[in-house]
Amino acid sequence: MASFTELDWSRLDTFAIIFGRGLASVEHKSLAGAASWLEKNAYQRIHLSFHEGISPVVAELGRLLAWEQEFGYSLQGSSRNLAALHDGFHFEIQPTGGLVLDLVAFDKAIQEDKAWSTGFLAIASEHSLRQLAVGRRFFCLVHVSDDHSPIIGQTYEELAVPYPFPFRAPAA
Repeated sequence: MASFTELDWSRLDTFAIIFGRGLASVEHKSLAGAASWLEKNAYQRIHLSFHEGISPVVAELGRLLAWEQEFGYSLQGSSRNLAALHDGFHFEIQPTGGLVLDLVAFDKAIQEDKAWSTGFLAIASEHSLRQLAVGRRFFCLVHVSDDHSPIIGQTYEELAVPYPFPFRAPAA
């Protein structure tokens, strides 16, 4: 069950998931075209607006991720616990189409709390990779004013060579 039948770099999802490791940015002038393309390709979209800061988005994530049902407590808007968010960050994604998180005014989140914001992007990027591994498509679409936006080029994750895999040969 492949997520893509071919790697067509002119597709927004291919570009976002493969090249962007689960992230793409789109300029305001291109939003209508992107929205139309996503709709035609059966993508569900969830808008997360950072206009009022990070706290309302964290509370909304708690609702979207059914936090209280999953963990027995509500995810408070004031929570900046990225480890907890990582543990509960899971969206059900349909086998056809995919899911996109629209990150609106994300530059405000970066200004408010850069460590949390880049940590959030790393969590979303990892989720995209996990979904790709099981044949589903997930990515974040960061809305930017233009190609000179200060959030373009922000570092959100460093990768390292992993520990050796604990391979054990099967018993004969």
